[in-house]
Amino acid sequence: MKICMVRPMLDNAWRFKATRRSALAQLDALFASLQQRAFAGAL
Repeated sequence: MKICMVRPMLDNAWRFKATRRSALAQLDALFASLQQRAFAGAL
């Protein structure tokens, strides 16, 4: 496989990884908020 073909695939993989990491951080924040409300009796 030529290097000119590998680079775009790596770029896509890195973008995908960054997107997933960001989504996971958002889910963690939402879950923490939900836990806080649940234990405070707000739900």
